[in-house]
Amino acid sequence: MATTDYTDNPNNVDNTDTYESLFANFCQLYDRTLQRKKRKDENLLDYWQMGITILAMIGTPGRKEQYGQKNISHLSHDLTQKYGEGFKTRTVRYFRDFASQYKKEELNTALKWSHYRALLSVTDKEERTRLEQRIIKEHLSKDALQKIISLSRKQRQSNTPFTLTPRNATPGIFKIIDTGSTTECAVVDLGFNVNRALSLPGVPPIPGTYVTRISPRKFGIVSIQPGERYCYTGKLLNFIDGDTVKMRLNLHFDIAIDIPLRLRGVDAMEINTKEGKKARRALANILKKQTDITVYTYHHDRYGRYIADLITSDGTYVNKHLVEKGFARFLKM
Repeated sequence: MATTDYTDNPNNVDNTDTYESLFANFCQLYDRTLQRKKRKDENLLDYWQMGITILAMIGTPGRKEQYGQKNISHLSHDLTQKYGEGFKTRTVRYFRDFASQYKKEELNTALKWSHYRALLSVTDKEERTRLEQRIIKEHLSKDALQKIISLSRKQRQSNTPFTLTPRNATPGIFKIIDTGSTTECAVVDLGFNVNRALSLPGVPPIPGTYVTRISPRKFGIVSIQPGERYCYTGKLLNFIDGDTVKMRLNLHFDIAIDIPLRLRGVDAMEINTKEGKKARRALANILKKQTDITVYTYHHDRYGRYIADLITSDGTYVNKHLVEKGFARFLKM
């Protein structure tokens, strides 16, 4: 099979290019790269072309609604099935980001793939260009480059204070969105697109009304500011990395939801780095013994994770703690 070239317009994939055909194309490119490695004949264009193919797979017509983490995880699973270990979702993201952040003509053959993997963590394009020039001038290894990037990040952390504060919100506030089957019943929005028909004795079922639970069988009307109700309590399920966790949030009425949360204003290093591991351990030390964590949710990011503030039962603002202790840098969101 001939290798398809998406260089001119990688997102304009022909309708005949199904996920299966694109997957086969990626494997052909990867097999060629493995052969080059054996001959110590690394070619950056191969890595870039693999990234272009991944972008094409993610954007294949009919699959756009699955764009994001789900699609990357699916591809990671398929590649692991074929090649074994070595194709975690992080690896797939490296290929994808390499193709999306660099144009073909910007690739510098004096740099290695390991250099570019480290450079992908640098979001400022001008800084990244300076580092590329420094790699060539000083013959920097990948480890030396990573230390420079880490030092630069720490310096920015010390110069940028954490300025965010959690907004005013209280757990257990719900919104009536529709009338129910009786005069004492209403359809209530519990958050995260979870709705439930509830009996609300003494509360008129008027859409747009905010209510709270006063006792197990009693509700009352409350007046709140916009956005004030998006607050929950929950427990930790898993640490994904130094700025992302998975939690089980209590929506009340015996309903819970498991959801990944990205800490607002917090940017930790990649989990495969020494600093990233430290950030994850620091987050674990704060939360691992907490049984009742208050969560303030905001919008969600491009990966479908909700942006959130986390407050422990002893009042520790987790987001701010991580930045002020030097485990992550402040990132305005």
